Amino acid sequence: MNEAAIELPDGIVDRTTTHVQMSTPSGARSIFLVQRLDIAPGLTLRAACLSHVRDAQTRVSGYTVLFEREGAVDGAPAMEVGVRWRDDTGEPVYTRQAHLFLGRRWTIIAIEGPIAAREELDAILENSLGSMRIRGD
Repeated sequence: MNEAAIELPDGIVDRTTTHVQMSTPSGARSIFLVQRLDIAPGLTLRAACLSHVRDAQTRVSGYTVLFEREGAVDGAPAMEVGVRWRDDTGEPVYTRQAHLFLGRRWTIIAIEGPIAAREELDAILENSLGSMRIRGD
């Protein structure tokens, strides 16, 4: 944690979600997210990513995929997705996600904010992913 380091008993599974409120350089309010999920046996990274997208399309207003592509983060395979959707007030929102399998966890690293700030949001996520170093432990 930011505030402290603690030791936990063996067998603990990290399913925390990181939710950081921030602003883009132009002042657009945005959120940086890291979500940790279980991986279903035999599920590929692509299939996991697409299932996440399909689920969101059924729950979120106006959820539309703008792009999807394969990539890598610190040498680990990644699926990247950019989507637009509408929040509860009807405002258009942009979310960019990177899906990775890290160890035994499916990890989604994302940023979201106003669609008008899309270029800034993309740059922030690309810089963040470019600085990421995956731990081997």
